[in-house]
Amino acid sequence: MRQSFGKLNIRILALAMAIVLLLCCIPTVYAEGGTCGAGLSWSYSFGTLVITGEGEMTNYNEFETAPWYELRGMIKKVVLPEGLTSIGTLAFYNCVGLRTVSVPDNVRVIGANAFFGCTGLERVALSSKLSRIGSQAFYGCTSLVAADLPISLEYIGDRAFYLCESLITVTVPRYAEKLGAQVFAYCTSLIRVQIESNIRTVPEWMFYGCYNLIEISLPSTVTSVDFYAFKNCDSLTGIYHPGDSDAINAIRTDIAESNPVFAESGFIGNGTLSDTSVSVDEVYDTSNNLVSQTDTTVKVEENVTVITQVETTPGTSSTHTTYSSSVTVVVGENASWDEVADAVGDALRDINNQNSLTGASTGTTITVYTDDASSVGEELLKEIAGRDIDVEIVNPSGNTWRVDGTAIKQEDISGPADYSYTVGAAPGESAEKLGTDDCYSVEFSQSTSLNSEILIQLPDSAVGKNAFLYQVEEDGSYTKLQAVAVDNDANAHFFLSNVEQETQYIVGLNVPGESTDDIIIPNELSDVYGAIQRLEKIEYVSTGVRNINGLTLGNLLLMVIGLLVLISIVIGAFMYFKNRQKLLKNKKAYAKR
Repeated sequence: MRQSFGKLNIRILALAMAIVLLLCCIPTVYAEGGTCGAGLSWSYSFGTLVITGEGEMTNYNEFETAPWYELRGMIKKVVLPEGLTSIGTLAFYNCVGLRTVSVPDNVRVIGANAFFGCTGLERVALSSKLSRIGSQAFYGCTSLVAADLPISLEYIGDRAFYLCESLITVTVPRYAEKLGAQVFAYCTSLIRVQIESNIRTVPEWMFYGCYNLIEISLPSTVTSVDFYAFKNCDSLTGIYHPGDSDAINAIRTDIAESNPVFAESGFIGNGTLSDTSVSVDEVYDTSNNLVSQTDTTVKVEENVTVITQVETTPGTSSTHTTYSSSVTVVVGENASWDEVADAVGDALRDINNQNSLTGASTGTTITVYTDDASSVGEELLKEIAGRDIDVEIVNPSGNTWRVDGTAIKQEDISGPADYSYTVGAAPGESAEKLGTDDCYSVEFSQSTSLNSEILIQLPDSAVGKNAFLYQVEEDGSYTKLQAVAVDNDANAHFFLSNVEQETQYIVGLNVPGESTDDIIIPNELSDVYGAIQRLEKIEYVSTGVRNINGLTLGNLLLMVIGLLVLISIVIGAFMYFKNRQKLLKNKKAYAKR
């Protein structure tokens, strides 16, 4: 009896170990949570960190890191509550997967190192009540293109935007009178700076290493420049300063030690920055031959900033000169889509005028960062319809979708478009129906009809797998819509002509039994699969259990069947009574005989 009991214990232990090993093999999705402040809670699932509640976020340090620190490499999206009043120190340290962040209006403080090392962060929409940005808050955000500093801002800490090497233009607002050292050091793409605050001294090392900086506007209150503030700013040609000659001479003297070239030939004087700034960057080979030239134009309007870059590759005796162009559009909170369309139209015309005689275009890409509006206006879409232009829309929630201008027509556009979505846990029956636990639910925020490439963000475990998109029909069955390969950023690129808000969509990974012959390989995987040549044009899939006035197609079908049955009954009854009357009439006629 004791031996049997011992054997039973061993079997139970072996079973438990087997279960543990099995669980270790299941793809990690995580569904964690806890508190991150006196009135704040957090939860994480499927790449999204959601913070709820109100009040100040906890300030963290190297000994007590943020509770989601171990998940930092998997966080692709952060949702912050309206009641949040501060973002804690080291809050999102090294969250490299973040692409955009929208800071709610009640946030007054962004703590030190809050977004340190977020190398994927491209766009930050800051709070309209923000008063303080801590030291190194955005240090090393190498992809950051635009950060609109609000007029409420009073303090910017040391190295706040240090090494933000994609930042092209910045305006320091009027009340930001406390600026730390090295705030914009090594922002190597920075071209244009306007300082509106009433500082008296340009802090030390502030623009050190900004070798593409061309022009800067200083307030009349500035009378001195601290050491190395403009060192290695080799392209600096103009400083606009509305002060008197004594102040201008003092500034030139201060700059002379660290930037003798500007001290000798640079302009300092009255004036203001124009709306447009242009920079030219040339690259030469070892034989001093021009390899490429990049012209960057920054146009700053009240609600829209447009950055245009044209790279020209000179031809040789056997090749033609070619050029590629990109347009980055940062849409402000109060911008209308008419303004955006006009600004984009102007940029495209400038590109055409600039390159009409130089050679052949290899295409234009436009990246649009929206602020608080997820829907993209028809004005912009009509501007690119039918043209060899690719537009990528990045909304505040981090969702991304693309439009190929050649795939849409003017008549296809009947209003604003929005492909915003959320990814969540798939219903329990999905795993059973698809034969895999690796499946997710996708919900779109509204119904949209427009040929578009939708980038569905999935957990990192999806990289290298095949993603199958299904829609759930009324009877609970799954209809396969499309199959794609997941790229290295865990994005599944689906090509859809429309989506329906009320339709449930399921994404399954490596679904058993599904054919991989029709897998679409996105351009992002060209380095893995080689140069991708699509023999057939991609077909945009029509999706959704459509409805009319709230009635689904199934409902309509039942109604039609019911109506046909009713008509059949009415006709049958009519024929019955008509035949009966005829029979009675015949009987009466026969009786008279």
